[in-house]
Amino acid sequence: MASGTFTDRGRGRRVDWIFSRRSHFRRVLIFISLIAVALAACSPQRTEESFEVLSRLREPVPAGVVEREAITYEVSGRAGQAYLYRPAERSWLAPVVLVPGVAPRGRDDPRLANFAQQMAAARFLVLVPEIENLRRLQVGPADAVAIADAVVEAERRSKSGMPVGLVGISYAVGPTVLAALDARLEGRVSFILSIGGYYSSPAVITFFTTGAYREAEDEEWAWMEPNPKGKWVFVLSNIDEVESPEDRELLRAMSETKLSNVNAEINGLAARLGPEGQSILALLENRDPDRVPELLQALPAGLRNRMNALDLARRDLSGLELPVLLLHGRNDAIIPYTESLALKDALPPGGGDLYLLDNFSHVELEEPSLEDTLTLLSLVYSVLRERDEAAEP
Repeated sequence: MASGTFTDRGRGRRVDWIFSRRSHFRRVLIFISLIAVALAACSPQRTEESFEVLSRLREPVPAGVVEREAITYEVSGRAGQAYLYRPAERSWLAPVVLVPGVAPRGRDDPRLANFAQQMAAARFLVLVPEIENLRRLQVGPADAVAIADAVVEAERRSKSGMPVGLVGISYAVGPTVLAALDARLEGRVSFILSIGGYYSSPAVITFFTTGAYREAEDEEWAWMEPNPKGKWVFVLSNIDEVESPEDRELLRAMSETKLSNVNAEINGLAARLGPEGQSILALLENRDPDRVPELLQALPAGLRNRMNALDLARRDLSGLELPVLLLHGRNDAIIPYTESLALKDALPPGGGDLYLLDNFSHVELEEPSLEDTLTLLSLVYSVLRERDEAAEP
């Protein structure tokens, strides 16, 4: 791990943190753990395991600790493929389905693979489904069916039909939550972990096109520079809903150009767009957050329908009576942290726990501050608690 110096934002002073000395890091974690036990009457054994998991979280899992198996399965006539991770020497306690985010490498993404290995090393049976849609940088309501099928398969492979945890990443949080609402899974999901997820589709679109976000509709807009590639991923994700073949190809070329080089010139391609493409381009070029609702209404009908189908703000989440753990970074430039705040507020009272980090860029953990370390320790403890409770008779 690299050395680093951090600013304690709450107190306005500098905090030196030498991560290259692992023993120092472990001593700090032990100290934090003792405080946690003293103040919250936590399980000492689980607390000790929590800081052990956290201490190795940013390191590769050593060879031989975790086994991976490529599996195929069938649920209600639908074929599925997945990687199955399990600890090599210790018995696992509870199953979990880890849903890849929107990434070209899908379940083969190295970051995802490392996370799956970390969870398996923490004695989870981890099933990572292959969802081809997400590899194509697309998200659709049908993905919720594939995720629900993966839960059914993970339960089948578990001990005595244990309930299954669900972990969704980024834009995959939407279909992950929709899968948990599937009637087939009633009583079969133990918890949900949302990492950098969203609640309102229009709010996310407002952010990645204008940089505007807010904690409530009656508040003033706040501003942050969004990741410039976010809006072009949105175009690729919904390009199949554009009826005009010419506009589809032009938008695809524009998106691929911008994703390769955000400063590339695309005016020549934009000038050839028809009405559908122009309505999408108008949304992307807009910088006024108050204009977004009318610009969304001008989009192609198929695109609006897909967006609405994935909009959790249109769903009744009051029946989602299971623990939901929400992890988000305050500096997230793809999906603002306010989306996890909104999702927590939409859950039944007491159903959601929010974990906000200062140094967490969407799904990438940066050098954590002292406050971040405390927050992460609490989150790891909560995940292990859900593992242990799922394994109880």
